[in-house]
Amino acid sequence: MLEHAAGSDDAELLVSRQNLLSDFGVSAVMLKLLSCENSALYLAGLQLGEMLLKGGNARVQSEIVACFSNADEGDTAALDGSTRGFFLRLRDALRLAAKEIPERITYLETQV
Repeated sequence: MLEHAAGSDDAELLVSRQNLLSDFGVSAVMLKLLSCENSALYLAGLQLGEMLLKGGNARVQSEIVACFSNADEGDTAALDGSTRGFFLRLRDALRLAAKEIPERITYLETQV
């Protein structure tokens, strides 16, 4: 019973911290990082997004949607000056990942 209560407290603390960060505009910063061509900044954006959305925080999800809905182009522009934007950067990352999966499978099969 105590483990469940402690887990509940941890979950509440996580949600509280996620909401506080979102209130400070970290959701918008995450989107700006995810728009970057610089791979280190992009990775930082992925990690930040993972932590902000861990547990499915609905408030943070709504804030992210609001960033796209209410923002002009400058509000979601990449921090490194890239001009392609969030959706084109995401498309390219997904294409690269899809290409790397068969290559990784082939590599792993040759290692056996």
